[in-house]
Amino acid sequence: MKDSGRAALSPGQTAAHLDQLSDRCSQRGLWIVPVGGIEGFCPTAGGYGPKFAGTVLSEHDTETSVELEKPESLLKKIWKAVQE
Repeated sequence: MKDSGRAALSPGQTAAHLDQLSDRCSQRGLWIVPVGGIEGFCPTAGGYGPKFAGTVLSEHDTETSVELEKPESLLKKIWKAVQE
């Protein structure tokens, strides 16, 4: 789960339960990263922690990168929830 997130689960009831848990958690301000670790959002960057963040910011166009659409979507959901 840490490396693959939701993709590590077989489709069906188990994945549906995770989705329900994730929805309930997000309603309470706890956001589950669906790809495991944050590094799973952009696996081509490599590395972990500050090295990962530095690589993403220096080697990817944050405005147009397809790899960064999923983390952007999650951040928008979080931002919307915080604004409410």
